Amino acid sequence: MHEIYADLSDTPMHFRPKPGNSDLALNVLANLSVDPTTFVSRAYDAYWIEGKDLNDAVVVEQLVTDAGLHFSAELLQSKAIDTSIEQAQAQGVFEVPAFVIEEQVFIGREHMPWLREIVAKKNQTLSLN
Repeated sequence: MHEIYADLSDTPMHFRPKPGNSDLALNVLANLSVDPTTFVSRAYDAYWIEGKDLNDAVVVEQLVTDAGLHFSAELLQSKAIDTSIEQAQAQGVFEVPAFVIEEQVFIGREHMPWLREIVAKKNQTLSLN
């Protein structure tokens, strides 16, 4: 599926025969207290284009630095992501992508058109109030 989307968007991507683990990069993402956009962009390029290991502490530290963010060892700790996973599971999320709107869980991207409609109606209702 990723290859199809990469071809459609003309995005060069490196596909490993066996996908790597990205726990350390995900820990950083969960622990950041600033806008994570630059880190996510840098991690995307590192994994999909450069074929780097997002579960290697040296690689992940460099990604944080490349994103212009301050690195500390605490960013690699899993407490925040473990908490996020526990909260998601408590809401009924068992797979990704998952979206929770008003305690209703939607699994998979096939729900995106419906979710856009729900959010648009919510925004319209809020703007009327």
